[in-house]
Amino acid sequence: MIMAARRPSMKLVALWFGLWTFILGIAAYAALNTDLPGVAAVFAVIAVLAGAVAYGLLRYNKWARRGALLLSILGLFWFPIGTVIGAVVIWQLYKKKSTLAFNATEEERSRMARAKAAKGKVSTWPRDYQPHIAASFIAVFLLLGLDGILWSQWQASIARVETATPIARVAATPTPRSPTPTPIPPTLTRKPTSTPTHTPTPRPTSTSTPTPLPDAVVDVEVGNLRAGPGTEYDVIGQVKKGDNVTVFTRNSVSNWVKVQVSSQSGWLSVSLLELNIPLASVAVETNIPLPPTPSMPTATPTPKACPPSPALVELDNRLSSALTLIMSGPDDFRVRVPSNSKLNICFTPGTYSYTAKVQGYKDSTGTKKFDNYKVNGCNCWSWYVLVPPIGDCECPSYVSAYSRP
Repeated sequence: MIMAARRPSMKLVALWFGLWTFILGIAAYAALNTDLPGVAAVFAVIAVLAGAVAYGLLRYNKWARRGALLLSILGLFWFPIGTVIGAVVIWQLYKKKSTLAFNATEEERSRMARAKAAKGKVSTWPRDYQPHIAASFIAVFLLLGLDGILWSQWQASIARVETATPIARVAATPTPRSPTPTPIPPTLTRKPTSTPTHTPTPRPTSTSTPTPLPDAVVDVEVGNLRAGPGTEYDVIGQVKKGDNVTVFTRNSVSNWVKVQVSSQSGWLSVSLLELNIPLASVAVETNIPLPPTPSMPTATPTPKACPPSPALVELDNRLSSALTLIMSGPDDFRVRVPSNSKLNICFTPGTYSYTAKVQGYKDSTGTKKFDNYKVNGCNCWSWYVLVPPIGDCECPSYVSAYSRP
């Protein structure tokens, strides 16, 4: 018989909806303190409905089962807790035993309970006091909800008190320093028996002396310090961004100045500097050296053809001044390589004595053997300070790229 089947317990399901009542009650009260009274009303309605459903489930009322299914479907959107528990509740309510238990009439429930009690299988005590148990659960949840409401109200009252009586923060206003008063010597009134009064000497007020600005500051990453006012003069040093510059004199057109940077003296272009003094206040230099006479004529000489099977050499001058190389051997010649540049030359293979001259450096002498390019290819001959060139020699291997000095 269907009536003899034991009904499934709905206590855990009812407890779940009782928890809904508690949480939504607190949410409804919290929403009252905002500008969303409609949301508070919705929460309150759902909280009341969840409480009624919890009570009805304990009494196995049909309407409570329908309400529980509706709320469980809504709870599916509360991911992940509501989704999992809602799915379990829906499954529990759709089980065959649950469906039969909720569809049974009140008389059938009472008859089934009495029959089981008569057989000694089930005590009627839980069923007889089921309404009281349900009322106890609901009372507990209502007390918890009331406690949450009172706690929220207390917190809100504290916030209102703090808002009504804010503590004024006094901003510290710096007190201006009053100027040191000039001591006024007291007027002495002559009396027959008076003793001269000693006038205290005021202490001088210490004042900080500002650091004077330099005449100029280098305003480019790297600049050339030259022997005279023009690019035709040799480079005798370099300056870098941020170097302090002392200005002595200027040229007549005021585009170059004679300066000292650290321990170096020379000429710098005004375009490389950020001046802190007016140029008009700088004296004009009267003893300007003549520009160096170029060693080669102004006209570009016609390149000489290389000898048969020559030695091919790429001269790489990485110094800040021009390099003059004097060679003596199967061919005697002199060649000049500008600063930071390369020059490709060809000459008769063999062993040569050489002398390298660079302004500001000690002359370098020695011997060097140069083979036919068909034997060992071209040669890279580099001149540098401290750091050698990085990478392999990349001189051109075809004769047309070279000229005879």
